[in-house]
Amino acid sequence: MEGLLVSAATGALKPVLEKLTALMGDEYKRFKRVRREVQSLMDELAAMHSFLLKMSEEENPDPQDKNWMKEVRELSYDMEDILDEFMLHVDDKSISPEGFIDKFKTFLIKVRNRRRIAKVVEDLKVQVKEVGDRNKRYKSNETIMNTSNATMDHRALAIFEDASKLVGIDEPKAELMKWLARKYQGVASEPLEVEPPKVVSIIGFEGMGKTTLANQVYVELKNQFDFDCWAFVSVSRNPDMMKILRTILSDVSNKPYASTEAGSIQQIIGTITDFLKDKRYLIVVDDIWKIKTWDIIRVQNSFGHELGKNPEVQSMVQILSLSYFDLPHHLKTCLLYLGTFREDFVIDKRCLIRGWIAEGFIQEEQGCTLYELGERCFNELINRNLIQAQHINMYGEITVCQVHDTILDFIISKSEEENFVTIFSDGYQMPGPHRKVRRLSLHSNSVENVSQLKDLDLSHLRPVTMFSYAAEVLLLFPSFSSLRVLDLGGCTQVESHHLANIGNLFRLKYLILCNTKVCELPEQIRKLQHLETLDISMGKSRKLPASIVELKRLAHLVVDRGVVLPSGIRSMTALEQLEGVDVFKQPIDFAQELGHLTLLRSISFFSNPNDRKKFDMVEDVMALGCLPALVFLRLIAHESFHGRWFTISGGDRFHSLRHFDFGCAMPVMFGAGAMPMLEKFTIMFSPERMGLLMGTGVFHFGIQHLSNLDQVECIFYLNSDSVVVRTTMTRMANISFRQGMDTILNQVIDATCDIESAVSAHTKSPKLKFRHTHEWKIED
Repeated sequence: MEGLLVSAATGALKPVLEKLTALMGDEYKRFKRVRREVQSLMDELAAMHSFLLKMSEEENPDPQDKNWMKEVRELSYDMEDILDEFMLHVDDKSISPEGFIDKFKTFLIKVRNRRRIAKVVEDLKVQVKEVGDRNKRYKSNETIMNTSNATMDHRALAIFEDASKLVGIDEPKAELMKWLARKYQGVASEPLEVEPPKVVSIIGFEGMGKTTLANQVYVELKNQFDFDCWAFVSVSRNPDMMKILRTILSDVSNKPYASTEAGSIQQIIGTITDFLKDKRYLIVVDDIWKIKTWDIIRVQNSFGHELGKNPEVQSMVQILSLSYFDLPHHLKTCLLYLGTFREDFVIDKRCLIRGWIAEGFIQEEQGCTLYELGERCFNELINRNLIQAQHINMYGEITVCQVHDTILDFIISKSEEENFVTIFSDGYQMPGPHRKVRRLSLHSNSVENVSQLKDLDLSHLRPVTMFSYAAEVLLLFPSFSSLRVLDLGGCTQVESHHLANIGNLFRLKYLILCNTKVCELPEQIRKLQHLETLDISMGKSRKLPASIVELKRLAHLVVDRGVVLPSGIRSMTALEQLEGVDVFKQPIDFAQELGHLTLLRSISFFSNPNDRKKFDMVEDVMALGCLPALVFLRLIAHESFHGRWFTISGGDRFHSLRHFDFGCAMPVMFGAGAMPMLEKFTIMFSPERMGLLMGTGVFHFGIQHLSNLDQVECIFYLNSDSVVVRTTMTRMANISFRQGMDTILNQVIDATCDIESAVSAHTKSPKLKFRHTHEWKIED
């Protein structure tokens, strides 16, 4: 899987550099004449890449620099498309020459390719030179600001000026003291939350003594009244908001400045707001040069008000801008990608992370999968309050999120400014015909509006995300020559015939068809040799085409329980995740074929025993134990007990497994040395299984042999509807039962006591949780 980092700051420059590096390698050594030109081009692009990274740190770059940055980013996307097109033809392995005529044709193709790469490199150099020359030609001479001699800040002197030496300060000082004292004394007996903060402004030209006056009033108010805390901070012409907020926090909390370090602007805002709540405080903000600066500070600190309740949207944009520029480059890019989702849309975490990966936003890191790195980015955005968790599963993991409306507005504004995402909706203006649409998010419900897309140049499209009428857009497939991501999830009008030409999307990496009316995929899906993710869950598909096993890069396959996979799945050697499979519907050698997929990390099996002769629960699942990369196994089945045990012994099996979810109608028993890396074990009980297990008298499952165990989850499936019985169990709040189910209640209590004893005796003292559900499932 490629680890080429695309970002909002540098566009596709890094992937371009890496692909040009590939042209310098052994694989393309036959193109000797162009290697020198390629190296020269790479040097120029590397310099541009460094410049873009540096300039992206500037909150308000020079307009000309800003325009040049946009030009370079646009150029980088075009360059990557050109290089991909070239490599697609050069790397075509479909030609297998036999005989003199075929060999001569192959020779002519090689000659043509050499000329083509020379032309490609030459054209790229010309485009890069034009962009660079245009910037130099119109670049105005910059005033050198950093070489001026440092001078003493007159405000610092004014603060320490003796009041007896000041002329003309007594009258304005007395007036200010009178106003503030009256305001303060007038609310002394009222609840703190009733009165908003009192604000008094001192306005005048530079040098008139505003700082001196403010400081004198500040000192006297501190001495006369019992404020809980106070602060005096200076802003200056170009304020460092993080430094200013840390100074305020340090002063009001009486803590050292070094201890106020925060991960983001938003975090320190929350800390200040929480600290000032229910307190009387006096804060002077000095040397404000712009109204918008005061708006930022006033809203940032909230000073008694919740941030989200402030009606001044422009001030909010300033706040979000500060938080945005505080993000590292990769998080900025991941955040802007959220602009593809419509307002109030509930975003699935897994789909979001896979989209980031398909776009190239996640950089490879040794020892971690791209998904794990993407999950790290997701959690960072959650921690910074830029996205909101909407559901937490039974494992304490966030599964879906949303973006606050105000933050989404900012993201969309920023995305449009950078030409990162184009929103096409009934309320948005149609982009101009000359604008290159790189990423398209379709929200429009109007067929007439959607039909206007044919007037746009869609050949540069990378992802398309659709939330509304999509069938009309799919007719434009021939125009999507650069498409990497196609998300049709939830577009219920999309049917099988709409995918007839999908084989032409040669660069497609990510295809989402969940919750559509697609019944079958076309055989030509085999042409999608770059496809990494395919999701056809919650749909009408019942069988995958035999050609799907030819997708050598497919890493994530999510299906419905009714879907039948073709024979030959062992050839899908890149597969890392297989989810939603009903094993009883699969070919008889299905489990054995899976045993050859050495990169497989996650498997979710479900079963219905209508055809159990195809699948032996114990033998076939144990055959998966030899998979070296397997870290997650979910097994939910209605296999009858018949006196059998699901015994997992030690040895070489499941030596990498970390999470094991087990919901079957037969008991499980772990032997010595079993699953040595297992951290989480989840087990589900049905009423039938409770009775069977009571007959065995075994509820400890041999968990003492799971040497690395950190958490045990027990889920009781209880099909109840009338009576709530509170139990005496320390870890279970309540369970619902039908009338007359006292036997089940006693079994549950006995079982939990036995399980608690077994877990308590474990050397690592794993965490134990009990839950109940009315559905026979284990939650994702």
